[in-house]
Amino acid sequence: MDWYIGVLQKYTVFTGRARRTEYWMFFLINMIITWGLGIIDSFLGTDVGGDPGYGLLSSLYSLGVLLPSIGVMIRRLHDAGKSGWFFWINLIPIIGWIWFFVVLVTDSVPGDNQYGPNPKGIGSYQADYPSPGNQYIGTNPAADDIPGQIKKLSELKDAKILSESEFEAKKRELLSKM
Repeated sequence: MDWYIGVLQKYTVFTGRARRTEYWMFFLINMIITWGLGIIDSFLGTDVGGDPGYGLLSSLYSLGVLLPSIGVMIRRLHDAGKSGWFFWINLIPIIGWIWFFVVLVTDSVPGDNQYGPNPKGIGSYQADYPSPGNQYIGTNPAADDIPGQIKKLSELKDAKILSESEFEAKKRELLSKM
């Protein structure tokens, strides 16, 4: 649920990067809520044209999460090294849809890219993928500079790459290993 709320907190953030987990957890919870509202619409008789899932409640909800959905999709494309404009590949029937889906399930571009630092760089060892200026945090906190790591976490939070709850959880994890 934190992933879903984190995306809603970044309501109109179209910059930066979003991990696969952030995108797909938002997608999953969003679909569950939409289906639930569609069922409620069917019971209330507010479904449009008798089509289940296309009712007043589900339509209002979909409209309310439109911008966060676009934002997380663009950040997910950025994480895979693509521009947000890559969305328009969906205009090509079948091939475009498949290509777009493949990009959405592709792992992050290692290290920093033109859209920002890799959100997976915190708490994971990335020596296999070094890049110039990449500030990764190793898996051995005793050997690393914990205050420096907390500062880096704070920078990622300020850049809206990490949500407040993610920042606090990772900070507690670091402090517990001191």
